Amino acid sequence: MLSGAVVAAWCALAGAGPELSRGTGREVAGPEAIVAPETGGEAVGPEAIEGAEPGREAPVVEETGRVVEGPDASVTMPPAHQAAGATAADEMAQGTGDLWMARETGDRPELPREHVAAVGRLHDYIGLVAGGSLSSRRVAAGAGEASGSLSGGVGVGGLMARLAGYAERHPVGARVVRMTMPELMLTLELGGSAVRRDAAAREQGLAPGQGVAAGGRGVANIGAGFASPGRVGVYAKVWVGQRFLARANDELEGAYFIGSAGPGAGLRVASARVFTLLLGGGLDGMLGVQRFNRSRLIAQLAPAVDLAAYLQPRPNVYFGVVARGEITAIGQRHGGQRLHGRATAELAWKLRAGLRPHFAALLLVYEGGQIEAGPGHPQFAATGERRSGHHLLFAGGLTF
Repeated sequence: MLSGAVVAAWCALAGAGPELSRGTGREVAGPEAIVAPETGGEAVGPEAIEGAEPGREAPVVEETGRVVEGPDASVTMPPAHQAAGATAADEMAQGTGDLWMARETGDRPELPREHVAAVGRLHDYIGLVAGGSLSSRRVAAGAGEASGSLSGGVGVGGLMARLAGYAERHPVGARVVRMTMPELMLTLELGGSAVRRDAAAREQGLAPGQGVAAGGRGVANIGAGFASPGRVGVYAKVWVGQRFLARANDELEGAYFIGSAGPGAGLRVASARVFTLLLGGGLDGMLGVQRFNRSRLIAQLAPAVDLAAYLQPRPNVYFGVVARGEITAIGQRHGGQRLHGRATAELAWKLRAGLRPHFAALLLVYEGGQIEAGPGHPQFAATGERRSGHHLLFAGGLTF
């Protein structure tokens, strides 16, 4: 009876005094506090079980009032805590980013799996393409002759593999931001071509091939450089690239393989890995070969203009625009006077959790150029000629 009275008195006073957390010995306040001794200690308080052996862990008393002993004992969380945990799990599953943002601004423990693989601004995917080209060739008139002209078009569909975007690093203590800007793209195409020529072109014997157009085209460009930190600064980079086209029955544009490399510099505007704008120029040295009436050497020096904008407004969305143009300054004898430009617009977004493809992307590419050669040029028609071409491609793809 004495022991029963002591226990009753202890129960009456237990709610007013400090309580200990399981295994830590620290005080815990609040009605959810559960009394549990450190491992290896004896149970004390109203939850103590008479006859417990010294050195044995105290049994866990669940909120339901049942006593569970043994290694499988567990503590049932209060309903409020269970609801909070379910809400957090739902946020991670839906990708809302609320939980991630809270952790991002705190001590940054391990991020939820849903946000570890964000879209980012550097990605790769494979997909389907559809495209078309319009090309023309005009041969200047000779003595007693009219100028001849040809125009044609090519329509194709095919497969594409692509890796492109922007990545940067700013190590702690470093005075510069390190930038990487790759674009690797290969398309395999199948379609058809058609050519129209005027009477003068027929008289001059200009008869390019037409019919099934099969082949491929691609680019392999990479820029690496450094930039000053902050919202507004400058950058300097080295750019190396190559582009090629090899397609049957497409003689107006002509198969080519041209490589280029050179330095570049310009203005950089950035905002916390969300938005980066690069605007500048460079100087490219070009070396390659292109087939006109036969294969011809290309060796030139060309100033270039660069524009690039990489935007990631949300962790699951990316949008980028990149454009570059060059014009021949030195080397017209090897390749003629050339003007070339290429621009891409790309949108990528993360798919719903649980799907095998992780990201989806849409891509729009424009590439155009013009080549002019005066009379007597050793690589073109003796009377001089001008060639131009415009290529448009639309693609959609997935990342697995």
